[in-house]
Amino acid sequence: MPLGEALRQLARTAALVAVLAALLLAVTAWVAETPGAQVLFGLVLAAPLAALAGWQVAEALRTGELPHRTGVDTRARNPAAYWTGVGALALGAAGCGALALWCVARLASQ
Repeated sequence: MPLGEALRQLARTAALVAVLAALLLAVTAWVAETPGAQVLFGLVLAAPLAALAGWQVAEALRTGELPHRTGVDTRARNPAAYWTGVGALALGAAGCGALALWCVARLASQ
């Protein structure tokens, strides 16, 4: 790649990063000034995570397979790892769900 093209790509990337950084700063300033915004962010982050973990638990119970980073644990071949993973995911889903419900309650009471 010629030097001129590399410099143009670098300049475009730098401009994009500057615009996104300014946007992030503006959102952060808004959140700092808005009462209850931190609870709304908690809800926005916890609810989808609870749904995803719950879906993974349901799929693992339905299929008998729990995929993970290095492979798949099955209920038949490796029950200890399978049930440990399902239990950990279920606890995570329950915790995130409880956090989401708490955020909803806090937002409703404001």
